[in-house]
Amino acid sequence: FEITDGMFSPGKMEVRVKVDPGHALYAGHFPGRPVTPGVVQIQMVREVMEHFYRQELRMVRLRQCKFLKVMNPRQTAELDLSIQVSGEEVLAVQATGSWEGSTFFKLSADYIIS
Repeated sequence: FEITDGMFSPGKMEVRVKVDPGHALYAGHFPGRPVTPGVVQIQMVREVMEHFYRQELRMVRLRQCKFLKVMNPRQTAELDLSIQVSGEEVLAVQATGSWEGSTFFKLSADYIIS
């Protein structure tokens, strides 16, 4: 995925990302009916935060994660990520991924700078 637009401020990130529907990942997940895996959606959150903090992060606790809708990259090639962060040593993260009124996932997790 690539970040196509974004707003970063302390404690909050609002970012638009674009996925590549032709990526090899979708050939195997699932042939003819591509789905963006949940782990990839979670990874997007981490990578956006790493882009902002300019450091590698590691998830230390997944408090809650809900996948609310299947993300077909042919129908939804862009995703708006809203990420709220609090804390310093342990980053408490609340994130959602949505597009045009549909929420695909909600995440609540703790990360540390590794």
